[in-house]
Amino acid sequence: MQTPKLLTIPEAAERLSVSDATVRRRIKDGSLKATKMPGPFGEQFFIDPEEINVAVEMVNVVPVRHEVGLTELEQFITQSVSRSLEELHTDIVGIGSAVGEALQKQNEALKKEIAALHDSINAIEARQKDRESTHFDLVDERLKELSAESKKGFLARLFKK
Repeated sequence: MQTPKLLTIPEAAERLSVSDATVRRRIKDGSLKATKMPGPFGEQFFIDPEEINVAVEMVNVVPVRHEVGLTELEQFITQSVSRSLEELHTDIVGIGSAVGEALQKQNEALKKEIAALHDSINAIEARQKDRESTHFDLVDERLKELSAESKKGFLARLFKK
């Protein structure tokens, strides 16, 4: 009968798909059997390939039971959805009130701006009317002067007497 080739720690780690440190921990806690023998750099652990197969089976066979009934699952989902909906509703109400406040402030600012523009327009119109009346008064005055000058004689107009 032929003895199987013993594996080094890195070879065992590769077969188990774990790190070298994990293989060393398993050897230390006794979940993986290894033999300490002289190697090329002093004593080192060697693992029988059959032990690797047993370790793989132990990992694959570990039963995990977490039984939950359908009613419990339904209750859990219902509670989670209800909580999420309440939080969402609270968020939406908060956002809605914040948006409403912001729009109200913006509306008030626009009303003030419109009132200021109306005041500016009224002031401009008043100034324009004053200018027009002043302008017409000046034109009337000048026309009166010209008509008065035309009644004077030529020499009086020439020497402005």
